[in-house]
Amino acid sequence: MAAEIRYNDAKKNFEMAVSQAEKQLSSATDTYKKVKDGGMTDESFQNWATQNYPPLVVAMAQYSACEAAYKAAYQQYDEAGYQEYQNKWNDEFQKLQYGDDEVKKNFKIINLQ
Repeated sequence: MAAEIRYNDAKKNFEMAVSQAEKQLSSATDTYKKVKDGGMTDESFQNWATQNYPPLVVAMAQYSACEAAYKAAYQQYDEAGYQEYQNKWNDEFQKLQYGDDEVKKNFKIINLQ
């Protein structure tokens, strides 16, 4: 029962963190495009965002922490389900890591819900 409660809480927190990270990433990419098109930077998005867009940095840190808590709670609650989830997560990670989208490669947000 306690493991189920921890799992449900962690899942809810993770879903909120995913939503916030996706929102901040979208906002940051829009702002970066305007800044770059205006000739105000020649930096890569990753460098620009980490220096100039703190809400994204905070959201990604929160996402990472909530993801770790969710995975730990999931593993305690349902080992078989967690293993299936982790396999799917690994596949998605590989797609992002070796894909052509530099933003998604550097700011990975994986949501398999």
